[in-house]
Amino acid sequence: MPSLPQVLHEASLRGATEVTLESDQHPMVRTDAGSVTVGDPLSESELFDALSLVLGPDQQAELALGNVVSFGVDVGGDHWTLLAEPAPEGIVVRGRSSAAGSAETETPTPS
Repeated sequence: MPSLPQVLHEASLRGATEVTLESDQHPMVRTDAGSVTVGDPLSESELFDALSLVLGPDQQAELALGNVVSFGVDVGGDHWTLLAEPAPEGIVVRGRSSAAGSAETETPTPS
């Protein structure tokens, strides 16, 4: 199971400015050329485990209670702004890189 920073690093290497992680789906990254999948699908427990490595105890509790949690992760000089939210099929994590430009660095909106 890859860690969240590993997934974000892979996304950065591909020139991605956005990433979407959903339970039981391949991680999706958006680049200037379009969206592509990377890596293997992450189960809900794998995704929650990956989040537990970067979220504090209070944030983990909020997510477990079904609340939306926003947070940031720095990976290789890039800052990623991420939002984790419960979904009918597990957990969804959406994020944007600081490389997306100042107009794109707002916190992703829950769906």
